[in-house]
Amino acid sequence: MRIACLGWGSLVWDKRTLPTLTPWFQNGPFLPLEFARQSSDDRLTLVIAASYAVCSRSLWTVLSVESPEQARHVLGEREGVQGTNLSKHIAVWPCEGSEDPIQKRVGAWARELRLSAVVWTALPPRFNGAERVPALDEALAYLKGLPDTSQRKAERYVRMAPVQIDTPYRRRFEEALGWTPVRSIVDYASVQHSTSSGDATTKGYWETARSRVANFWKKNDVVNCERVYPKQGGTCEMCGYTPIHWHFALSNQRTGAVITVARNCISNFYVLTGQKIHFPPHLRKAGNLLSKLYPGSVLQLEPAVTLPELTPEEEYDDDAPHYGIGMSDEAFEQWDSLGLDPWDPDPNDLAPF
Repeated sequence: MRIACLGWGSLVWDKRTLPTLTPWFQNGPFLPLEFARQSSDDRLTLVIAASYAVCSRSLWTVLSVESPEQARHVLGEREGVQGTNLSKHIAVWPCEGSEDPIQKRVGAWARELRLSAVVWTALPPRFNGAERVPALDEALAYLKGLPDTSQRKAERYVRMAPVQIDTPYRRRFEEALGWTPVRSIVDYASVQHSTSSGDATTKGYWETARSRVANFWKKNDVVNCERVYPKQGGTCEMCGYTPIHWHFALSNQRTGAVITVARNCISNFYVLTGQKIHFPPHLRKAGNLLSKLYPGSVLQLEPAVTLPELTPEEEYDDDAPHYGIGMSDEAFEQWDSLGLDPWDPDPNDLAPF
């Protein structure tokens, strides 16, 4: 069976335990979505507003499940919906005999793609304790009046919603609050810094990052990642965010200047400059994992300077500067200190950061 799950909010960038087989596709069914549900942590989240006239195109992915009922349970687990609420707030198509317009809309789309079943979150709108869509002015006043911590969470959610979820409320939030959408999935994680403490506020974050990048890099400069290391309580020299644990030392090959940045600013450097960071072979494992975290080829995993090919004899020489069998003692210790397994090419055992 080919069973799909629809998404439009945090599920897209934070699937957690949801078992997916594919990336998120952008050609989901058009649905009446709006920032209309007051969450327990004070965000206004996206939900289907059945009577709403304006529709946005949702996203979808294929789930690694055996049945529609299993799909309902795994989505419910991700969404925190359990027990008797599961059948009420996690919708499944096909639903025999249903005259629900959302079911009909999803069904027409699913049949075109020859999908066996589709699941989606069907939490209702809610505002000030009532099951209703807040008026636009109500929603804006509510967000403006939130305490700083709650407002940062609300901002992060709005900005990280997929760009194609283009609703009247979102446009007004952008105009009145400056909550511009993140423009690509590559940049989703960068917003985690932009809504944090220190000088990394939304506007100041990007101003700081642009200014420091301009001092470090000029067009056509080649930038290498020279070192990756853990250190508690560090500060990102690009955006100013603190504390960070994993440090990435970037070196400008023309000037010799070095700037140490957090993981997310590897992505942000690309967003601001269009320049890919070169990860040399001895950091290939870290580069591979970052490339998985930031789809869209943020990282170039080849060395900036082409290295000579090793002969079979050199490849297994104890002093050869490569990895796995025959790795030099110094390189072996460096990988080991980073929590990497020098014998295993699988990047997934990189220590979390």
